[in-house]
Formats: sequence, C-alpha cells, structure tokens
Amino acid sequence: MTKDRDPEPAGATPPSGLEEEAPRAPQTSLPVAAGTPSASPNPLDPRVIAEIMDLDRSGALLRTAFGMFLDDGPRLLGELQAAAHVQDRDAFAFAAHTLKSCAGSVGATRVAAASGSLEHAARQGATLGPASAIQDLERHLGEALQAMAAESGLPPAPVREDGG
Repeated sequence: MTKDRDPEPAGATPPSGLEEEAPRAPQTSLPVAAGTPSASPNPLDPRVIAEIMDLDRSGALLRTAFGMFLDDGPRLLGELQAAAHVQDRDAFAFAAHTLKSCAGSVGATRVAAASGSLEHAARQGATLGPASAIQDLERHLGEALQAMAAESGLPPAPVREDGG
C-alpha cells in the first residue's frame, strides 16, 4: 500500500532535477494573430497548431495531419455536395460532421464552423446545403488547404466545385 503524498504548497519549488521545462514557441511559420480565429486572416487556428507542435517538435506530426486533411477535406466536400444533389439527408449530415471533426483537429476552424452549421441544419430538417452555405464552405476549405500546403510543403488537392 502506498502512502498518499501531501500536495505541494502553492509556489513551492519542485525537488531538484524535476523543474518543469518552460513552454517553447511552436516551430511553425504560421502567424499568430490576436483575437478569435475567425477574425484572423490566417485560416488556421495558431493555438491548435501550437498544440500539435507541442506533441512533436520535429513537425512530422503536423505535416502528417495536414497531409491527411489535404486528401480528406476535398473528398468530404465532394461527398457533402453529392448528398445535397440527391437530397440524402443522412449522407449529407455524416459528411458535414466528418468534415467538421477533421477540420477542427487540424485548426481549420472556419471549415469546422461552416461544416457544423450545415450538419446542424440537416439534422434539424432544413433544406440540404443552400448554395451560399456550401460556397462559403468551399471558400473556407480552399483557404485552409492553401495554408496547410504552404506550411507543410505538400501540394493541395483541388477543391472541386462541381460536386464530384
């Protein structure tokens, strides 16, 4: 049986050799903008990028995550557009939900917000994919893909506007 340790008093110095390393700035070229991510000219949330970089300072994890989104983002948009075309509410909501989750995990917050709005509307029974809402999503996705491609050095997949 182990004895429970008394918590250290606030401001106490940890035992020698256990000092916490000061947080380092992420090794990314993305600008850190003040304010909310949607108010920033940067289509990627620098806080999310910093969190990913904190997990792997080499940048390999970030490049992998961006690479996956560069492939999956356009594919998911195509699935969403195809579902809207045939008015398949379940497929539309699923594609919007998946794109929302993927985008959020790589810091593409505008894509996540636009996808989330489309998903919510579909689940509430609204008309699937008003053209203006899907166009907004396409624009946000294109901006995020360009930023990810520039940051990672990977080529962006084209965002198809014809639903296929």
